[in-house]
Amino acid sequence: MVIELLKVILPALLVFLMAFVIIRAFLKRETDSVKGLLFREAENRKLEMALKVKDITLPIRLQAYERMTLFCSRIELGQLILRISGSQGMSANKLKILLINAVDEEFNHNVTQQMYMSEELWEIISLARKEAVKIVTIVYKSLEVRASGKEFVEAFLEYSKEAPQQGYLQAQVAIKKEVALLF
Repeated sequence: MVIELLKVILPALLVFLMAFVIIRAFLKRETDSVKGLLFREAENRKLEMALKVKDITLPIRLQAYERMTLFCSRIELGQLILRISGSQGMSANKLKILLINAVDEEFNHNVTQQMYMSEELWEIISLARKEAVKIVTIVYKSLEVRASGKEFVEAFLEYSKEAPQQGYLQAQVAIKKEVALLF
């Protein structure tokens, strides 16, 4: 009776073990396949998100570069003096204060744009601002205490011949180079 029972149980056990091994191998293959698909899907989603972020941020970055290019042109002191109405009729001290305030206001108005550009570019733009303020200060200090705005303008023109303002031009070139890297 035991032998009869073994005749039935052993083949059933062998069939069960074979089915178990085959099913286990099949499930492992399927699991690995699903993991691979999920990994590829996750990578595709990351890529899609990166492209969407780029599509969203590119126009904002370009606008920031445009604003900083405008800032650079607005801190060109020759043009800034022309924009200040009545600069010839005011005192040199008042003109100095108006020029420095105009440069600082332009800079402060655009300070948030730094988040859309490299640190190196922002440093170049900051140096252009500092140069403009430094030139105004140097020209003012070269004058008599009670000098007029007209004398300030004349001293500025003379100073510009010897040491022209370069910072804003260098900043504009750096902006163009960084924008070119986007494309």
